[in-house]
Amino acid sequence: MSDLCAEPMSPVRRTFCLLTLFDLGLSFLLWILYTQITGMSPMEAFTHEVVQYNIHLSLFDLVMLAAGRFVCLILAYGLCRLHNPWVVAVTTAGSSAFLIAKVFLYTFAQGGNKDSPILDYILLVSSFILSWTETWFLDFKVLPRETKERLEQLKRAASESTPLLYGGALRYDQFSDTGGSNSAYYSPVQGGSPETRSLAGEDVGTRKRTEPPHEVSPLTAAQKRKRSSSKKRRRTSDGEGKRPQLESENSIFSPSEKRIALIERAKMNLAVVKEFQNRSGWKLEKQGKCGSSVYSLDDKKYGKIFRVEGLVRAASDDVFSDIYQKVNEAVNWNHTIAFSERVDLLDDHCDVTYVCVKDQAGGMVSSRDFVDVRCFEMHPSELGNRYVIAGIGCEHPRKPVTKEFVRGVNGPNAWINEPVAPSANGAVYSKFICFSNTNLKGWIPQKVVDQAMASVLLELIRSLQKKYEPNIPDCSP
Repeated sequence: MSDLCAEPMSPVRRTFCLLTLFDLGLSFLLWILYTQITGMSPMEAFTHEVVQYNIHLSLFDLVMLAAGRFVCLILAYGLCRLHNPWVVAVTTAGSSAFLIAKVFLYTFAQGGNKDSPILDYILLVSSFILSWTETWFLDFKVLPRETKERLEQLKRAASESTPLLYGGALRYDQFSDTGGSNSAYYSPVQGGSPETRSLAGEDVGTRKRTEPPHEVSPLTAAQKRKRSSSKKRRRTSDGEGKRPQLESENSIFSPSEKRIALIERAKMNLAVVKEFQNRSGWKLEKQGKCGSSVYSLDDKKYGKIFRVEGLVRAASDDVFSDIYQKVNEAVNWNHTIAFSERVDLLDDHCDVTYVCVKDQAGGMVSSRDFVDVRCFEMHPSELGNRYVIAGIGCEHPRKPVTKEFVRGVNGPNAWINEPVAPSANGAVYSKFICFSNTNLKGWIPQKVVDQAMASVLLELIRSLQKKYEPNIPDCSP
């Protein structure tokens, strides 16, 4: 509890807490005015409305209803700092049910007083409006704003730690013919950028600036051989000089059944995606302005599946590198995501990724995070290499479900890059195809998600096109 109290409250959350206090204060003020108009003194009002409470004659229960909302919401969102809308949903649903019942049970214009019903109605309507205002403000203002701020902090933290965590790790931008890497793995022991570190982990730029000029050693040839032999024995005893380990060998699952199960899941999904390519019956959903199109297909097992395709002015190898190998840099060109990273490398063709997507539909769909296992295949052709990357949702101990984000679940997804014949002016293009099947979870009905997916996929391919052609005109639908 001390850690929660020590965490600073965001301004938008403080505004929400003030709104709950305003709800209680306004309800109590309207009740006081109601008792004054009816001609009751404070003691008479207390006796008639509180002590001798009757749901058919008293309106003090509306004040207690506001007090109950205030206590629940302050405890949940002011003290405990919850990041989900369940508490306000319960208070609003309970208040609405009570108010509807109150309308049928309450006796309006009691005692022949024709003036009091005006405040009766105002009390009932204001209580209903304020309870729903609290729900709207929390779900559409507080939670999306705080999620965006946490994503920005996550991005800053990742950018600050990247030189230490990934500076000398296995690079994926150069693959050999067998799919392995040509780069060595090392663990950096000092700061500095990846470009200025040596394989021993020291900063090359600093060493060049601080080391004196090299001088010829006065050792004799025999002394040099003896010294070299001693260093070699010391490196062997310290464990140096051994074959560098690949990141896949250091996988958190290696060599467990869970790692094998993830690889099998990725390969089975690859087969499912290939089956999607051969399916017929795709229906056009939306047409972009730069030759891109979105299609949909209803599947009995997976639900609605979307397919977007278009031309990208880049070789298929470059597109593959940006989508699969350079996962940590995807946020630089893909404007639909806020953070992405490779969590685990299972083998030369399979990995696990973590992605946080931004708010969609103008903030109506808050940020989601996804954990996927991916697998790729390469098919050489005369025009170039054709790549099929397939991904599907999974679980990983390094990325457990948290209260900060709603964990979405991806069904069979795929990114396919096909080389095409060069254009008349010699420009190199490739055909980009993406299959998407997503369940965002949360409160949002799947039909609402399906309606918004076409625009999201067109934004994805537009971002990829703009990466290679910055001067391309706006291709928004």
